[in-house]
Amino acid sequence: MIMDTGKLSFSIVIATFNRPAELLRALTSIMAQQVSPQWEFEIVIVEDGSDVSYKDVCEWIGLQKKIRYFENPQNIGASASRNKGISVAAGEWIVFMDDDDEMSVGYLSSLYQSINNYPQIDVFWAGIEIISNDGRQTRLFLNQYESERDLVRDFLSIGLAFGVSIRKSVFINIGVFDPGYEVGEDTELFVRIVRAGLNIKPIDCIAIIKHEESDLRLSAGFKKYSDLLVYEKIFNQHRDVFCSFPYVYVGILFWAMRVHLLNKNYNRAKELIRCLSKSGYELDYLVARYKTHESLEEHLLSSAIYFPDLNDKFI
Repeated sequence: MIMDTGKLSFSIVIATFNRPAELLRALTSIMAQQVSPQWEFEIVIVEDGSDVSYKDVCEWIGLQKKIRYFENPQNIGASASRNKGISVAAGEWIVFMDDDDEMSVGYLSSLYQSINNYPQIDVFWAGIEIISNDGRQTRLFLNQYESERDLVRDFLSIGLAFGVSIRKSVFINIGVFDPGYEVGEDTELFVRIVRAGLNIKPIDCIAIIKHEESDLRLSAGFKKYSDLLVYEKIFNQHRDVFCSFPYVYVGILFWAMRVHLLNKNYNRAKELIRCLSKSGYELDYLVARYKTHESLEEHLLSSAIYFPDLNDKFI
C-alpha cells in the first residue's frame, strides 16, 4: 500500500510461525483500532516457513487494504523475519506485535498522542494485560521516572510484546535485530538503544493483551534462554552498558538466575547466585528463597564456585 506522506504513519510488523488462527485474532484486533485523519497504519506480516496452512488467513487478508503479506520459503527465525518486515515497512514508526497477542482498543490513538506530545522520543512502550490459567493480570509503567537508572531498568525488563514502537530511522543508526539470537533478540536490541543514548518513554496505558494460557509456550521459551545462555551472552557483548548501569545489571542477573532454576540448570544458577551474593545479596537469603529447587543447596555447597562479575567473562 502507498502511505500518505502528509500523515503520521505506523507499520505494524508481525512475524508468524505455525499459528494461523492466533494470527487472525491478532489481525482482527488491529483492524478494530479507531481510525483517525491524523495518522494511518499498515500491517506487514512475515510468515516464516510454517508447517501448517495459512490459506484461510490469506483469504481473509485478501479482503483487506492495509495488510501486506510475505512468505519465507524456509524458516529463518524471528530476528531475520522481523528484519525483513522492517526493510519493507513504509511507516515512519515500526510497531511490533507477536502473532498470538491482541492489540488493546485505542492503543494506536494513545501512541499517536504520545508521539505528538513528546516529539523527542525515539522509542515508546506501554503496559500489557496477561490472560493465563490463573486469570488476568496487568503490568503498567510510570509516566515519569525519578532517575535514568529506573527508566533503563524497566526498559530492559520488557520485550517487544509490550507494544514497542521504534522510529524506523533508529534501525539505520544502530542496526536491526541480531539474527545470531534465537531468543532474547529484543533485549539485545534494547541494550544497543540504551548505549546509543536514544530517548525512551513508556505510555501509561494497556497496549497488548497477551495470551499465556499454555504453560508449554512459556516453558519452551524459558528453556531456550537457559540452554543458549542468552543473558550471559548479552552481558559479554555489552559489558560497557552494564558497567554504566550496575543496578540494572544486578536486576537482569537475578532474572537470569531464575530462568536457569526454572530449567533445573543448577550449575549456571549457582554461578549467578554467587555473583549476586558478591553484588550485595546475602547468600543465605538466596539459598533459602530457592532451596525448594531440587538439589540446589547441594550444588551450591559442593565445590568452590567461580565468581563472574563485570570484569570477568561468563563463558
